[in-house]
Amino acid sequence: MNCTVPTLADTCAVHGCLLIPVSDLVGVPGAEPAMVFKPETAAELARQLIAKAIANYPQRAAKGKPEWLAVRAAIFAALDGHPDARTAVAGRLLELEPQS
Repeated sequence: MNCTVPTLADTCAVHGCLLIPVSDLVGVPGAEPAMVFKPETAAELARQLIAKAIANYPQRAAKGKPEWLAVRAAIFAALDGHPDARTAVAGRLLELEPQS
């Protein structure tokens, strides 16, 4: 079980981030509905969470553009060892990349 700071939802709201619990044991005020982790469906849950994160990215960008290169690097580091996922995410990130 992961412990969460009670004000984390407020911090997420300020930065346009989603707070998605992966357990339904403890409720977190202001969080999205839980997406419960089960080892047998972990890969599908990961795909769903990544899709939600990508879909929410414009909300984050609207709250104050993050350092795009750092965000991109973090996403690709998280997907290391998953070339199909990296390819799929790369295409979507190009669509979201801020225009200079």
